Amino acid sequence: MQRVWAIIGLVLIGIWGLVTLIFTAWKTSKRRDYADAFLEKYREFCNSLLDNEFNGELYQWLKLNSAKMQNDIGDYGVAKVYKPAGANYAFKNYQLIVNGIGTIRDLYNQFGDLRLGRGMIRDEILAIDDVILTYIGALDTELDDLFSQIKNPLIWIREGIRSIVTFPISFSYWTGLIQYRTYNKLSRNIITKILSFVLTFVGLIGTIITIVTGYIPFIDKVKKLVQTIN
Repeated sequence: MQRVWAIIGLVLIGIWGLVTLIFTAWKTSKRRDYADAFLEKYREFCNSLLDNEFNGELYQWLKLNSAKMQNDIGDYGVAKVYKPAGANYAFKNYQLIVNGIGTIRDLYNQFGDLRLGRGMIRDEILAIDDVILTYIGALDTELDDLFSQIKNPLIWIREGIRSIVTFPISFSYWTGLIQYRTYNKLSRNIITKILSFVLTFVGLIGTIITIVTGYIPFIDKVKKLVQTIN
């Protein structure tokens, strides 16, 4: 009976791990779709700006959504030291998305008709564009990895155990209590990884022992081995 329960437990953990992987892939895909939409509107706004046309509607949309994009993009969108185009000063921990869009508008209002000003505007535009492209590339890599894991039943079990360990973090993210940036940092924390690895290893070994020999017979064999050594 112990073996049956062990197998059932292993299957349930595997199913939970698969569901977790599929849900994570879905959330990642949604974030990629949002990044694509943001980049499309951003480029449309910037192209009109370079044609000496300020699109107020697109600018408003970008500003309204810049905080969400900044939160999603995380560390990719933060420059440790950033010197704005044409400036003789620099910022630390500069949030490129939130601050950069307003900076582009200010540069356009001040220098839009000047050749030097257009070069400065172009530099600011490219800085944000590169950051968003890098972020989208990272999401593509993450999705490829997730789809590969979805095909591997052994990883289902690993993810099932890990998701149980990190459930409070995952639940907070799924319900919107924490942003993806915070969730990503907490779930990738070295302590979380070590705890997940230890519990996964112990859980798998214990399940295999129960299925193959049974837990009690295994303990009896260990006791006999210890007595023999003594």
